[in-house]
Amino acid sequence: MLIETHAAVALLCPNCGRLSWHVLSLFSLGRKQSFDCECGTHLLIVERRRKNIWFHIECVFCRTTHSQPLTRKEIVAPYAREFRCHEGDYVTGCLGPREEVKRHFNVNRRSLAQVAREVGSPDYFQDCTVMFSILERLYDMAETGELSCSCGNPNLAIEIFPDKVEISCPQCGREALVPAALPEDLDNFLCMGIFPMETGEFIRPRRQKLQRLRHGKSQMD
Repeated sequence: MLIETHAAVALLCPNCGRLSWHVLSLFSLGRKQSFDCECGTHLLIVERRRKNIWFHIECVFCRTTHSQPLTRKEIVAPYAREFRCHEGDYVTGCLGPREEVKRHFNVNRRSLAQVAREVGSPDYFQDCTVMFSILERLYDMAETGELSCSCGNPNLAIEIFPDKVEISCPQCGREALVPAALPEDLDNFLCMGIFPMETGEFIRPRRQKLQRLRHGKSQMD
């Protein structure tokens, strides 16, 4: 009989938004353990308190720490167990056999746009259609490995505002800004392909550049 002594832990990172994988061993549950994302963000502390093992998880949705007790038997159960945000009942992570955890996330996976719909009000965005389309494209780029910094770091931080998306690299500090307020912003973004991440460089719609050129020409005239 093969007795399982390890469990996979997959957590969504509050900083870069990626799924971070870790391995938890039954033999290590007697000591306090800390787990971080590849981007350096703290994700989880596992510690023993009497008969239970406590998981203290940094939530990607409400940005607070959630604590959940589990028994050793629950940790090595043959199925995936969810970690959820207490504020909105969103799935923040999963524990169990690696294949079961992977299958669970594939079935329940949400894109950046879906998360934005769940967490924010539609009134928050200047143009929902433009914002969600840009977020879907960013999500696809991250999934296929197109979205990465020029320093080589694929673990980027994304911050969403009513009219723009800011992308930054925690490793080198490069950043880029994607306007997401007008239909022209979406057209320009889709035409950009893979955009550069440069220190202090902000990406703005070509429409605005044309306006400035026309304004300058009229002044000269």
